[in-house]
Amino acid sequence: MFFIGLPNPLHLLPSAYYPATCALEYQLEALKLQAAATAYLLPQTPEYFRYRANNEVQRKHEQLASSTQLSAPTLPTRLRREPKIQVERVMEKQAPLRTTPELGEIGMVFIVIRLVGEVEDRLFENIIVKTEISRIEFLKRIEAVTKIPIVHQQIQLRGEKLPDSLQPLLLAKDFDEVVVKHDGLKTWAACLVIADGMTKKKADHLKSKHAKHGVQLLNNLESANFFATYPGFYERNIDISDTFDRYVIGIEENIKLAVTSYFKNHYKDDQLAVNFLPKPDTGAQGGFICQVANGEFFVKNHTFMGRSSNHSRVDLRALFVYRVLHLMGAGAEPHFIGTAYSNVYVSKLALHIATKRVPGFQRRANRSTCNFSANHQMQLNLIQEIFYLSDLNSGNFGLDEQQRLFVVDFVVAPPKDCVHRASVFDQFRENTETCEEALRNWNLLENVNATNSSLLDDRQRLNRIIWRDGYDEYLENVLRNVNLFQNLFSQ
Repeated sequence: MFFIGLPNPLHLLPSAYYPATCALEYQLEALKLQAAATAYLLPQTPEYFRYRANNEVQRKHEQLASSTQLSAPTLPTRLRREPKIQVERVMEKQAPLRTTPELGEIGMVFIVIRLVGEVEDRLFENIIVKTEISRIEFLKRIEAVTKIPIVHQQIQLRGEKLPDSLQPLLLAKDFDEVVVKHDGLKTWAACLVIADGMTKKKADHLKSKHAKHGVQLLNNLESANFFATYPGFYERNIDISDTFDRYVIGIEENIKLAVTSYFKNHYKDDQLAVNFLPKPDTGAQGGFICQVANGEFFVKNHTFMGRSSNHSRVDLRALFVYRVLHLMGAGAEPHFIGTAYSNVYVSKLALHIATKRVPGFQRRANRSTCNFSANHQMQLNLIQEIFYLSDLNSGNFGLDEQQRLFVVDFVVAPPKDCVHRASVFDQFRENTETCEEALRNWNLLENVNATNSSLLDDRQRLNRIIWRDGYDEYLENVLRNVNLFQNLFSQ
């Protein structure tokens, strides 16, 4: 049976040429013409006949394959050409062939992806797919849209679990809704319960135990791209991390494990002996002494536990000052140690800083043994103004065994106070000799740039840390201060 609207090549043959001896050859020629006409006219065929036409073309090709193996009397050349010419004339009258099928042709459908899990669902509309799309390609498409890795996707189609099929959308219709969620939602709910428990009255060792477990769960969620999928949970994640860190970061055993692992890796010696002693003057952030490789290091936690989420992060500006002071010859050798080195937990809001003991260091507070001069004070003032430092009390700076100025502890001023003001350097114009000497010894511009470059490696190594905002603006103002200082005293 031929389709409505398609020419029947048998009708184009003269009736005189239907002898039984030529019937097979006539039918074979007709089948070829019908297949060609069907394939050509398919884009013009009404919607009702499209899928039947596809199937008919396939069936006729199969008939041709089997029929060509039979023998039959040869059809006269004139008769073989006549219907072909007439069919071509019919084809010429058709509309131009469309090269791009419209939606709905060849199994293309619109679907809507609904991402659930946050307070309000998110809709991703106008997603066009083929109904014959493979399962893996469809899952990759969902990952590209929702950021959910394939192994963490939970999917429903029309209210039911996605069919267990290699082509799960074969029966999909236009505007079908695909509901997707991350399988980490239950883990996130557990984190919220643990964080809520931190506010209730219970023994500190229990809070530390639960906080440690909570940190592990949060790290698992981060590895599973959970917070990229649900950015609305990001701020809450920081707050919870802050809560957990208060009960985990200060555990001495974890700090020692992290420091030991770090130095063994740093010195590339798994058998390296690392010993710990209490620090006589712990200061505001606590700490202890670490003896390793014929040297001593002062270890402390570095974090900001403020009320705002931005304040409860590691300040990269502080790491910059530790490093640049060391390169300038005015600060101790620093090491930045991530909590992940402990292999116990990973904090995103805190790390440990180990600074090497300065040989022969005498604090300015020890006035009887520290020969601190007016030139030293001028250098200290310069460092304070260039790098926006505060908390430079007499216990945080002093002189080494060669009577050079060393700053061993400090606080970087709040971002709002780190503003370039050229007038603050006017006070140094009368001390040209001291400033020129400092300029020669500190090699400021080169060391500032070298420090910034080296911190790129540290940030990659400490990639789990959530850094406090404001570093780029701070660096820009420091460079302006350095350039101004060099222009004033490089003559």
